[in-house]
Amino acid sequence: MKSNEASLLVIVSFILAIFMVYFEVVQLQNSSFSDPIIKKDLLIIFFILILLIYSALIKSFSKAFVLMYPVLFELNRTLISLAQLLKLPPILKTLNIYIVDVIAIILFFILFDLKKVAAVFRFKPVYYYNIFIVIGILSVFWAMNPNAAIAYIPTIILIPVCYYVFLMLFQYNEKNIFYLSIGLFFSAMLSIIFVWPSYFGIQWFNFLLSRDSDVTGSTANSVRAGGILARAIMALLLASLIPYLYNFGIHYFKRYRRYVHMIGMLLILTLVLTLNRMHFFATCLGICLILFSAIKQHVVKAYIGVITVGAVLFLGVVVYVVSLNGNDVENTIDRDTWEGRMQQYNAAFQNFEYSAGLGIGMNNFLVSPISVALLGSALGVDNGAFESGNTVHDDYLRVLAEYGVAGLIFYVLFFISTIKQRVNNPKIKPLVYGAKINIIVVGIVGLSSPALNHDLALIIIGMYLAIIKYYQDNNSAEKFLEITEKYC
Repeated sequence: MKSNEASLLVIVSFILAIFMVYFEVVQLQNSSFSDPIIKKDLLIIFFILILLIYSALIKSFSKAFVLMYPVLFELNRTLISLAQLLKLPPILKTLNIYIVDVIAIILFFILFDLKKVAAVFRFKPVYYYNIFIVIGILSVFWAMNPNAAIAYIPTIILIPVCYYVFLMLFQYNEKNIFYLSIGLFFSAMLSIIFVWPSYFGIQWFNFLLSRDSDVTGSTANSVRAGGILARAIMALLLASLIPYLYNFGIHYFKRYRRYVHMIGMLLILTLVLTLNRMHFFATCLGICLILFSAIKQHVVKAYIGVITVGAVLFLGVVVYVVSLNGNDVENTIDRDTWEGRMQQYNAAFQNFEYSAGLGIGMNNFLVSPISVALLGSALGVDNGAFESGNTVHDDYLRVLAEYGVAGLIFYVLFFISTIKQRVNNPKIKPLVYGAKINIIVVGIVGLSSPALNHDLALIIIGMYLAIIKYYQDNNSAEKFLEITEKYC
């Protein structure tokens, strides 16, 4: 094991030891093993312990981490309730810090190096996003509820935090880019065992729900998939992974391309079962762009007849599977949510006008008196468009309302600068292209969904940015290609 990785292993072992002492001395004295808090703590202990054991066996902490960390996306748990800590209004009761967030932030401080941070944060997309963060933090001074803005800081910083963490892990060993992609693949495949049973009302995996919630089970004849996992959070996770993984497969697993296509269709069908329309549209658009690029490079052959027949058959399977849960496909596509969305959009614009373009403050839409007056009571019981956590279903309007014109400018510049990033090595261009496309897919999802509001999407975007930056600084991809050439 390299000396820097060995040092990392020692530090993480020390943290585990402290956590276990705290768990034994404090937590077990105040709670029983049936308490949800104990279960969350045990999950962290179990994860770190397995990570350390596996690191020692393969003699690489970084490889073990990039492989195992994405699996936690499916097993995520609330660790800190910010609503209780900062005494936030009931409408913000879902504002939490999750286990995956804490692990990433801790690793950021472990790997922190002022010179390296200053150097890698000059990367244009991260530079623009950091200015966006600064605007959000400054809005604390004029926010309608400063605590609501402060509570959002641990979430909004996840993109630069994870970008830095994974870039450092890639610099330890370039092969970690390959292993991270495999870890993301395992995370995507795990969604199958959650979404499909949940969609048909089978509750086998409720104990592994990715988020803590009081709502379980499925609703018969519902236009939404049953259960918690087969909903927006899972849809966002899949939309954040599928185009990148599909692109990775067709370019670097050429020998097994037929299986890549099959798994890709299975994952898209799983996404369909979440019945989130924009996520499906954005994912399909991303895959179309990836296929167009692959056909142009003669990586994939364009058999128009095969593509057409395959698309028709796939749509037939989609219609059949969706209808099995009692859903009417027409109502699923055109379900009555537009009125609530338009109310949200109007409220966002009214908040923007009231703030004279400055924004009402980061994460303040749900606590704004204007939103309360237009959408419902502060408890969120009068209007479905104003439920707890149900912020504006458009990231760009939300940014405009909360961060003002300046915030929106730098938020859009973040996506534009991401698209403009280039690499010179032709063998690695497809990998970077896939990362860029999937970041844009998340941006498109944000047109009708609060993607910015979810930590998993921000963490994954940080990972993709780290891949792009790594290959901007390193024209050679020797170690990455050393692995992938076995499958080409």
